Amino acid sequence: MQGETFWQRTKIHFVAACFCLLCGGVTAQIFNTNLIVNGDAEAGPGSPNGGLVATVPGWTTNGGSFAVVQYGASGGFPFSTDPGPATRGTNFFSGGPTAGLSAATQVIDVSAGATSIDAGSVRGALSGYLGGFSSQGDNAMLTASFRDATNATLGAVSIGPVTAADRQSFTGLLYREASSAVPAGTRSILVTLQMNRTDGTYNDGYADNLALVLLNSNANPRLNISTTTNTVNVSWPTTAADWILESSTNLISGWTTNAASPVIVSNQVIVVVPSHTNARQFFRLRAP
Repeated sequence: MQGETFWQRTKIHFVAACFCLLCGGVTAQIFNTNLIVNGDAEAGPGSPNGGLVATVPGWTTNGGSFAVVQYGASGGFPFSTDPGPATRGTNFFSGGPTAGLSAATQVIDVSAGATSIDAGSVRGALSGYLGGFSSQGDNAMLTASFRDATNATLGAVSIGPVTAADRQSFTGLLYREASSAVPAGTRSILVTLQMNRTDGTYNDGYADNLALVLLNSNANPRLNISTTTNTVNVSWPTTAADWILESSTNLISGWTTNAASPVIVSNQVIVVVPSHTNARQFFRLRAP
């Protein structure tokens, strides 16, 4: 079923009825996936000579210098055989031909994960390949800034720079990663890719295969089930209290929001559902 994070089916038999449980949920699509749009520089064209391209899909550039360049472009740029991603496309990001400081940004809405973020169960994992040219000190940094609903910064995680010494003065890109807890109250993440020129006239800060993944230890709240003669009691942790219980008589279609009102007892959300004689019933949780 599209959107399901994982499946477990348990049959519970009692007089004249069979109920089936689907554990897990339809998870908000901000978890366990790369949230950076066009992090591999492949969504648009790359320059064959280090010049500027018309647009960089997914990114807001700082007014004219940020560039996308083809591997093997003329002028000494990295080849696909130079240090860098083992699996790479045609292009990479560079600082461009004019500015000493070049940057591009994108804002990621993570409000769909507010419950888990505010419960303190989410970490942000930032990664990518960063580098530069030969013995020059030009470099790149990638930063994810966690912001609240008013866009105030609550914290940040960064990777880079990769220095010429790190690269042993070879042209290329090296892998870097870092992670941080996502602060409670985070509703958006500002991703900033910044290239810094220290030598020469071209900004040779390079980057490729950038990723930001939110890891949620409570991403898949587990449904529990118990029965009495006339009811089925479905429960899940209060850390996912805003998730929505749905039910159906088959796994393919017909999923509807359960009409029974939930109650909270201790650390569990509990819904009591009347039993259906001579029927099967499936349950799942849907993220808000």
